[in-house]
Amino acid sequence: MTFPSESPAAKTSTPPFSYTPPAPMPAPAPAESGAERRRSADDRSASPGRALLTPFEWDSTERTLNLSGREREIAEAVFDDRTESAIARDLGISPHTVHTHVERLYRKLAVASRTQLVLRMMASALGRDGEAGRLGGRRSR
Repeated sequence: MTFPSESPAAKTSTPPFSYTPPAPMPAPAPAESGAERRRSADDRSASPGRALLTPFEWDSTERTLNLSGREREIAEAVFDDRTESAIARDLGISPHTVHTHVERLYRKLAVASRTQLVLRMMASALGRDGEAGRLGGRRSR
C-alpha cells in the first residue's frame, strides 16, 4: 500500500518547504521642501490666533517692530498657542532654535511672557505702540 505523499507525483511537485521573499519596503517619503513647508504654513493661516490679524496687519506689524521673517513665523505660532516643539516640527528646525527666537522676540519687544508678546503685537497692529509699554504692568495716573 502506498500513501499519497509517497507517490512519485507528490515527490516531484513541491519541495518540503517553500520560501517566499518578503514584500519590498515602501520608499521613504521625500523630505519636505521649503515650498511645501510654506504651503503647510498657509494651511495653518486659518488658525484662531493668527486670524486675529489680517495679512496686511501682520505685514505692517512685522515692519513696525522690525521683525525678521522667521521671527514673524514664530510670533504667528505663539498667537496660535503652539508649543516650541510643535513650532519646531512645523518649521523643520530644532526646538532649541525656536526657544532662542522666542527669547530674542521677548528682548526685542521688551516683554517677559507669551501673553505680553501677543498684547505688544496687537497694540502695534492697532497703532497703539505708545501704550504697549503699559500693557504688562499697572497704569500710571
